[in-house]
Amino acid sequence: MSATDSANTSSSSNSSSTHPGSQSLTPSHNQTSHPGTNTTVSTTTKATKAPDSEPPQCSYNVTKHRSVLKFEVNRPGNYNINVFEGRPKTVEKIQVHNSTQNSVWKTEPLKPCTEYSHNVSFIGADGKEIFCNSQANKTKTDKMSKGDVKEKYCIPEHVCYESDWDLSSSISTPDNLPVKRCSNDSKTFCVRPANKNICSDLTITFTSGACVNSSFNFTKSISVDFLNSNEIQQNKSPGLPAKIETDIPKCKNLSVSYTCSEKGKPDDVKQLSELEPFTDYNCTGRISDNNNTTNKTTPPIHFRVDCDLTINNIMNITTNNSIELSWKTTSKNCKEPKLEKLSYDCICQKNGHKQGQTQGQPLKVTGTKLSPEGGTCRITGLDPYKSYTCQVQPKYNNEIRDATGTKVQLETKIGRPGIVRDLTLTVQDHNTIRVTWVKPQTLNGPEVKYRVHLYKAGDKPQEKETWETNYVFTDLSYSTTYNVKVVAFNQRFESPPTTKKADTLYNDKAVIGFLVFLILVIAFVALFFIAYKIYIKKLRKSRNDVNEDMALEAIYVNARPPGWRHKEAR
Repeated sequence: MSATDSANTSSSSNSSSTHPGSQSLTPSHNQTSHPGTNTTVSTTTKATKAPDSEPPQCSYNVTKHRSVLKFEVNRPGNYNINVFEGRPKTVEKIQVHNSTQNSVWKTEPLKPCTEYSHNVSFIGADGKEIFCNSQANKTKTDKMSKGDVKEKYCIPEHVCYESDWDLSSSISTPDNLPVKRCSNDSKTFCVRPANKNICSDLTITFTSGACVNSSFNFTKSISVDFLNSNEIQQNKSPGLPAKIETDIPKCKNLSVSYTCSEKGKPDDVKQLSELEPFTDYNCTGRISDNNNTTNKTTPPIHFRVDCDLTINNIMNITTNNSIELSWKTTSKNCKEPKLEKLSYDCICQKNGHKQGQTQGQPLKVTGTKLSPEGGTCRITGLDPYKSYTCQVQPKYNNEIRDATGTKVQLETKIGRPGIVRDLTLTVQDHNTIRVTWVKPQTLNGPEVKYRVHLYKAGDKPQEKETWETNYVFTDLSYSTTYNVKVVAFNQRFESPPTTKKADTLYNDKAVIGFLVFLILVIAFVALFFIAYKIYIKKLRKSRNDVNEDMALEAIYVNARPPGWRHKEAR
């Protein structure tokens, strides 16, 4: 294998063989690279020492050169070289293949003023590992000076320093700022200043391992260019006018100006003072330094204000078919600007009524006098004496918005009852009228009484009140036409009248009495006539009997016959 190939193989193996507690080695011969190959071995072969009688087969020397250790072996062959700090739990073997005599291998940059342990073992042809002799198995690196460290740009918004030393444990930062290695440069380490370090000096301290009084500082002025936008705290106001407080560094000339765009409308840009309620915005702040715009912006922040609307003092005027509402609207977090796009709907929904009527459809009007601060509206077409839930529903930009105090329970006033139904007149006993009816379908008030009117031409009407749905008029005139009117009364209004006519019949009792009397008279006359006939007959018979007796007496007594005096007078 050529020296060039061996060097390339060694470099490739070093880059892939680094392990905590071990150091990858770089081949060197007289301070220049020599052929050699190292690879990572996944298994560890236990070292076997040669018998005491057998002379050492290999040896190595270690020399320090600034930030590296150089290893030189005394014979060609295959080796494992290990360098580690402390006592690692595992050691990863780094193999050197086919090294030539007097080959020199150097480590990667080490930590300054730090003690490292090391060993070198020769790998025999049978695979046995024989440790090589050395004058020492520990070496302490040198002290680091300020000239060994240089500032270098590597990561944006970071302060970076480069050195041939391993700086991973040498950098001390204020407030324990994290230290990270530059991704494309293993010799460079970077620190990101905190936002509170902006517009001030950042001091970074370097220490040289275990050496006493070996620290030194680097101080850098931190400009706005180092600002970490993701660390900016933003507090938004809960109301309008919109405000966003930004926790930016306390620099004299540093300021933030916000612009916002409505969700779904990225091209419609608004200032904070132009934001409207009930709308989603994304706002971004542009950071300026001494009125000069920088390339720094705040993280986007979502902004939305839902005004805490309260409907106050809902006054009402009710009739038997309408409800008028008036109110004032307030908001604690949306006092200014005025909510010009605020409007209202007035809605009344019939409740289940005590009379068992079903719930009706809501009646809705937009109002008769409205403003963002309140308004007045009148809802008509309501049913009398019904319970309603009425609501003032605010809207912004024609979309319904939540609010408190929007509902009120109201009852319309008493109205006119409906007409009495199914009026029926029944004539009884020739001069009695029984009146029956069915109560109205709508009472429009509390339970009703009924007023029943009865009248005939030329007479004063009779008026009766009753809770029942029937009434009987007695002792009426016979063979007379009567008018009957029935109305319902709910303590305030009468229903339209329901009327009907009925005729009483003739006086049947008088007719029967007259007939009886007539029959009695006829019977009496007949009896009298018969008695008279009998009397006359008896009278005649009596006279005839007397005449015969007198004639006989005259004959026998020689008495003058009747009428003799008359004859003598002649």
